[in-house]
Amino acid sequence: MKKFDKIISCVAIVAALASCNSVSDDKADIDARYAIGEMPAIAITNVKGESSSAMVTGVVSDPSKVVEVGVRVSESEDMADAASWSAEEVAAEFAVVAKKLAPLSTYYVQAYVITNDNQTVLSTVQTVETSSPVFSVAQLDGRTYVGTVSDGENSYDLAMTLQVDEEDSTKVKVLNLDPYFAGYGYVADLGYNIFEGVIDWTNKVITIEQGQLVGYDNVFIFGMDEAGENYDDIYLDIQNYGETIVIRNMYGVGDEDEPWMIYEPGGTLSAQ
Repeated sequence: MKKFDKIISCVAIVAALASCNSVSDDKADIDARYAIGEMPAIAITNVKGESSSAMVTGVVSDPSKVVEVGVRVSESEDMADAASWSAEEVAAEFAVVAKKLAPLSTYYVQAYVITNDNQTVLSTVQTVETSSPVFSVAQLDGRTYVGTVSDGENSYDLAMTLQVDEEDSTKVKVLNLDPYFAGYGYVADLGYNIFEGVIDWTNKVITIEQGQLVGYDNVFIFGMDEAGENYDDIYLDIQNYGETIVIRNMYGVGDEDEPWMIYEPGGTLSAQ
C-alpha cells in the first residue's frame, strides 16, 4: 500500500511539473508576441525657440513599434525635473511645441519614444535659446489689471482695463482707474471713470493727462509731482511685457475746490 502511494505521489509531481512548464511556455509565447526586437531610433532634426515656447521636429525609425513620441525640456543639461510634451500622433516625422518657457533663457531638449512593450528610448540632448517677447498691442488691449492702491490709511481694490484704439495704437482708453468712484458704482460700463491715455511703446509708458472728468459733477482726475505739491499727468509704467503695470506717481480725484482722494505712488497691478 505504501508503495502504491509513492507511485501516485510521483505521478502528481510529474503532472505538476508539466503544468508549470505549460504556464512558463504560455508566458514565453506572450512575451515573444510583444517583444520589440530591435529598438526604434529617435532623433531631433530641428529646434526653434520663440519667446515662451520651442518648436521641436524629429524622426522615428519605426513608428509601428511606438505608442508615444514627444519631447522633454529641462533647465539643466542632465534633464533633471524635465517637463514633457507629447505629439498628437505617432508618425515617422513628428512636431511638438514645448510651452510655458521663460523668455531669453537656455533650455535643454531631448526627444523620446515609448515602445509597445513600455520601454523608453531617448535622443541626444540639444540646446535652444528662447527669444525676447514681442511687445505689441496684444499684450495690452482688452486686458484687466487688478491690485490695490492706498491713500495712506486705507487700501482700495482696483480693477483697471485698457482698450487700445484700433486705428491708432498710441491711443488707449483707461477704464475704472479711480477705485473710489468705482466703489460707488461709477464705472465704465455706465459711462463713468473713462480716461484717455497715450502709449509710448518705446519706453513702455502710458500717460494720462490730468484734468479729465470722472463723469460725476465737475470732479476730475489728476496726478501729482514727486514733491506732492503740483498737479501732473499720471504715468503708468508697463513691465514684464504687459503682465504688470505700476502707477508711478501719486494720483487722485477732486474738484477745483479740493482733492477728494489722493493715492500713494507705486501701486502695482497684475494682468488677469
